[in-house]
Amino acid sequence: MEMFLKRSLLSTVLVNNFKFNNIVGRFNYSSCLKIDDFIDSYKVKELIRKLPSRDFKNNSKTKRKEAAVLVPICNINNELSILFTKRSNKVSSHKGEVSFPGGIYEEQDDNLVKTAIRETKEELGFPVGKNLFKIRVMGESKKKCISSSNILVTTVIGFLSNEGCNDNDLSELAVSDFQPNEGEIAEVFTLPITHLLDKNNQGYKTITINNDEEKKLSGASSSKFRLKTFNVHEESKLIWGLTAYILDEVLKDIIVPSLKEKSI
Repeated sequence: MEMFLKRSLLSTVLVNNFKFNNIVGRFNYSSCLKIDDFIDSYKVKELIRKLPSRDFKNNSKTKRKEAAVLVPICNINNELSILFTKRSNKVSSHKGEVSFPGGIYEEQDDNLVKTAIRETKEELGFPVGKNLFKIRVMGESKKKCISSSNILVTTVIGFLSNEGCNDNDLSELAVSDFQPNEGEIAEVFTLPITHLLDKNNQGYKTITINNDEEKKLSGASSSKFRLKTFNVHEESKLIWGLTAYILDEVLKDIIVPSLKEKSI
């Protein structure tokens, strides 16, 4: 499920452990996460646990529903990568847009992590009765977002692998084995972190911020704000909105935490 942030988007820049072309500024290579860091996941979980809280009032007055999305990190060709979905044209909104798997919290979920896992399994089409894939949850970010439809969104970070992989062998994910729900998902694809961090694959959209709460969160000094986007070399797969915002924060906060203040 794709929801777009309520026009309060921050743009930042990050880097990974493979290629550093087009990156401005000096940084410590050793701080970049590697696939092995998701085997002994203590470092990753600590980075998530130490994230500062960004919450919003949610009471009888605001009446905000809650939702969760999963950022599925994976191993593709021995490169740290992230999995995305492209919404089908059969859905009622955001047709054909790139998103992370996720959706609205339901009572059966108990918590928002279970919401993200349930929605991921439903959207990616985990074969019923077959344990082909597993999600190793690293944690949930305390940096919540508000969608354009006034939904409070929580980001869950997880490592997606084949079930046959033990925790000490996070081999390449077999994306072709997914059976996506055709009513919601048209395509499942992955991008290496290096692609996402190449400034040639990044751009900006200018939006207007009318709400004081949004302006305060974004740090904007005027009503105009530049929103970061990520290019997938296909116009129909431009990553923007809430997906781009969450992606940007996960990269800067978790993948390369030493680069929080860097930009390209």
